[in-house]
Amino acid sequence: DISPMEADHGIRALAMTAWKDFASATWKLQRLMVERLNVASHRCAVEKRDDFVLRSLLAEEKLPTLLHELLVMEAWRNRVLTEMPLAPLLKNPVGVYMYCSYESQLVNLFECLLYHAEAVEGLGDDVLELIDYCWRNIAYCLLAPGDAIHEVDEMDPKALMQLPDEERFQRDAKQMGIQRALSCVSILWFIVDRLKSLPLSVANAMLQKNDLVAGLADVLVAQPWMRRNGKVIQKFVNGQFQTVTREDSLRVVPTEAHAWFCIHYFTCDVQCRKAYGFTQNKKERILRVKRFLHETLVDQIPALVDVQRALEELSFLEPPVGTEEKFRASLIVEQVPRIRQAIEGTAVWRTIREQFISKLIDPQAMHEDAVRLASLFDALAEHMDVQ
Repeated sequence: DISPMEADHGIRALAMTAWKDFASATWKLQRLMVERLNVASHRCAVEKRDDFVLRSLLAEEKLPTLLHELLVMEAWRNRVLTEMPLAPLLKNPVGVYMYCSYESQLVNLFECLLYHAEAVEGLGDDVLELIDYCWRNIAYCLLAPGDAIHEVDEMDPKALMQLPDEERFQRDAKQMGIQRALSCVSILWFIVDRLKSLPLSVANAMLQKNDLVAGLADVLVAQPWMRRNGKVIQKFVNGQFQTVTREDSLRVVPTEAHAWFCIHYFTCDVQCRKAYGFTQNKKERILRVKRFLHETLVDQIPALVDVQRALEELSFLEPPVGTEEKFRASLIVEQVPRIRQAIEGTAVWRTIREQFISKLIDPQAMHEDAVRLASLFDALAEHMDVQ
């Protein structure tokens, strides 16, 4: 377990990673510290205690640092992992966990922290980059063509272990991506819920730049939190898909509720309705959610009665078309994504990949990584035994 004093010390030491330091011993210590902070923050939430991790992150102004690390890992996944041979990574006993799960750890931590209004406000203008990150992940993983997100994985664990390493890795990577994207839906709701206390640029990013209104309507239609395969039904609960009965499948899960809360805010808030530029295409996409507003759902989320009323009004709205729409267009000033630009702006990806592979196959580093992770897992297991 990590004490508040140890957490304070670890948080003060958090630093924004430069590519030359990626996968270094210092980076690995920080990565494992973040995992411990994540566990501690969730424990505080479960036990309804004061979150000393959040308190320290705000006092030390380290939330932007965590966001920087999240965007570094996204860039690593897109520009390093996908362009390198997988053999060096798969031959490293702890490489997959050390690197591939870190982005998910950071998303999980943000999902826990941003439940609190002060955390959302503590990001300042950088919350815009978190919104962009969340929507990139949702659009790529949950709205991509195909039915991969609705496939029930019924493969026996023994059969799974018999798969070639690369195929098993690709399956796991796909599942991690879907789980991250579903967590991003919750993160977006926590930000939407604080919209009135945030700068106008945040509303512009949601309503204009990323068009979360029609986008989240598409997510509600896709229902990525549910999987079906014959009589087997799974829903996304507590960060993973769990098999449920047909009756329980009608129960709203948190991610599903958060998507509906966002739609409620966007369609019922007067300022959002005024600021949002409806078109015929957007209107049709949003109205598709009407068929999901059945009695069982509204009984669980009574506020959706307001959404039903708003959608009825929208059905009679005639959006502007052609030149009329152009005249109604307004000037939108977008903030430059400074963190992402700093991460990717001067990066020489080929060099970064080569340096990463050389660190990955270093025998001494592999041994030290195994010792570090063993120590972390022992500490976590000891805490679970105490619980």
